[in-house]
Amino acid sequence: DLQEGYGVEQWPDGSRFAGNYLHGKKHGEGSFVWADGSEYKGEFRESVIHGSGEYKWPDGRCYTGKWANNAFHGFGLTTWLDGRAYRGFYQEDYKYGEGCFRWADSRQYSLIAKQIAVAQMPPQVVRCLVQCVS
Repeated sequence: DLQEGYGVEQWPDGSRFAGNYLHGKKHGEGSFVWADGSEYKGEFRESVIHGSGEYKWPDGRCYTGKWANNAFHGFGLTTWLDGRAYRGFYQEDYKYGEGCFRWADSRQYSLIAKQIAVAQMPPQVVRCLVQCVS
């Protein structure tokens, strides 16, 4: 028997999915909470995060935007608890194309990035790649 329609699934580690299934796969709207507290709410396609959605990390960071094959892909907004924000385009989890980075003190920089890893973007690197617009 394959899951169809709305359902809730929970794993021993505490991870939990609540949302729609189609032919036994997560499909359509749903939410997934991982054991570490990370949470995604949005669209799934054949059990893959795909479409529009929001991902929150336990440290308070948040990405809201487009996804493709479990990766940031398309236009999105990433925010940090300290007030920093990046609004722009991503390709396969990397900042790609035009975007704008705002520091907590309201300074803003525009950038045109080619494959800059989201997880590997310390402020020193950003300063080397940006052009001040304010």
